Amino acid sequence: MKDKVEKQRRTTEARFSGGWTTYLGAMQGVLKAAGMGDFDLPRLAGMTGLGFHLIVEKGCCPSSVTVYDWLHEHLMAFDRVGVLSELYVAMPGDHTYEAACRRAVPKVKAALHRGVGVVVWGVDTAEFGVIYGYDDGDGVFLADGVGKWWSPAGSDPILYENLGRSCEVPILHCQIPVEQVAYDPVETYRSSLEFYIAQMEKEYHDSPNYKSGLRAYENWHAALTGGGFNPLGVRYLTAVYCEAKELVAEYLRDLTKTWSLAGLPEIAGKFGEISGVYRAMMAALGQDFAEGGGFLGRPVTGDQAANLAKLVKEAKKLEEEAVALVKEALAGAEAKSKE
Repeated sequence: MKDKVEKQRRTTEARFSGGWTTYLGAMQGVLKAAGMGDFDLPRLAGMTGLGFHLIVEKGCCPSSVTVYDWLHEHLMAFDRVGVLSELYVAMPGDHTYEAACRRAVPKVKAALHRGVGVVVWGVDTAEFGVIYGYDDGDGVFLADGVGKWWSPAGSDPILYENLGRSCEVPILHCQIPVEQVAYDPVETYRSSLEFYIAQMEKEYHDSPNYKSGLRAYENWHAALTGGGFNPLGVRYLTAVYCEAKELVAEYLRDLTKTWSLAGLPEIAGKFGEISGVYRAMMAALGQDFAEGGGFLGRPVTGDQAANLAKLVKEAKKLEEEAVALVKEALAGAEAKSKE
């Protein structure tokens, strides 16, 4: 009987490690448990480039932070840290959505048999988390995500038949690390800064109502000054991007110790200034990370919106200066390599 029970249930050490950018928290936990990279969150945010995201919908919809090309960017996020991954993505409108959800189940179970966890969308709510095991007896995947912060029982399991539709935004996303390979970290550092510039200067994002980088600041400022904003979205975006700016500022400070790129100390200093403005944004909204997500349901007053708008404008100016510094540094490095 004992053998039968063991065959019905498998678990791994993979767990969601936390953070407001939940994809990074899930990726970090899965890679560490799989023995494919023990990255701290600042380094992972910077090397993957995902900490450089700044996406804002014209009304500050909370969805802003996840509206980008998951298939390409998530595969490249793993690639930048030397990990080949398999990614199964499907949308409800796809003709093959049902088939994709069904066929992902054995793929996830096979990964768990190898001791590898899975980065999955829709753990507890519309956020990324980790599938760390399965139980055939109950027909469920064992999951770990943001729910463990508010429920003593931890995150809800996901029924096999609910994979891809386990939250209010039913998207199939299962990413499985497959193999770790050698890579040049300096090339990843350079690639991450090139990604930053591309995100900041992007003229068109995935949807016309969403803008990236410097244009995202325009959406954000216009929503705050025009009054047509989602209060939950304003608070959520501010928290997500404040944490992201803190992470990449730390990443760049750390790079000054290991990478001799001319101009890097100045770049790191500028990112520190940007991070400081984002901390002031949190204060302007009267919210603090120590509260967890307790501040998300509060309204945003007119004074708070006005004060935040000023800080958004200030952050954009600093970001423009950061882009110029990064471009100059990368151009200098390229010219030097051709000498």
